[in-house]
Amino acid sequence: MGQTRKDSRQDSYIEVVKRDDGHFDLFKNREMIGEGMDERTLRYEVCVRFGYCQGEDGLILEEVNRHGRTRRTF
Repeated sequence: MGQTRKDSRQDSYIEVVKRDDGHFDLFKNREMIGEGMDERTLRYEVCVRFGYCQGEDGLILEEVNRHGRTRRTF
């Protein structure tokens, strides 16, 4: 089993929501864990805390910029 939460059981999720001011809110299972983050902080959080690194963080950012929100199961 991997070291990150992403590699663990598949019963939790994160959701990223883009705010009107261009910042991001980060939720874990509907609980807000990050509010008003800039792009750099968001990418750091999804990589370090949840294991979405090496391009996966960029894909999350692209999707949330396109649709206003995205959800990933980990």
